[in-house]
Amino acid sequence: MQQYELVVVLNPMLTQEDTRSSWERIKGIITDRGGSLLHEDRWGTRRLAYPIRKSGQNFTEGTYLIGHFQSEPSKMAELETGLRLAEDVLRFLVVKAEAPPKAAPEATAEAEATAEAEPPAEPEDAPAAEAGPSDSAA
Repeated sequence: MQQYELVVVLNPMLTQEDTRSSWERIKGIITDRGGSLLHEDRWGTRRLAYPIRKSGQNFTEGTYLIGHFQSEPSKMAELETGLRLAEDVLRFLVVKAEAPPKAAPEATAEAEATAEAEPPAEPEDAPAAEAGPSDSAA
């Protein structure tokens, strides 16, 4: 399975309940096709960089929703078709996300042992030693 990131901009005139049901429908498209949602984030309503014309209206704001999910690459065409046909979706973007690197268990144990052996660092707000003028004049 491949990891993806989905950014959806919904119609800002939707009520919170309509926004929630639209997002649930989009998540359903992902999960009904064997995918799984890993993380979701709601950015809320924000001003768009440029007006978007859809359904005879000019939108200058949109409600942003972001989701990270796993799915088979062959299912992405179905998701994009569903998003393209949805009246409440102004724009969307699906991109492949790189999986975070997984550290080997031994490497993690070595890093923890090294961190315990190192002395604590000095606090950043400690005053630095003042350097005097240089004695080597040219």
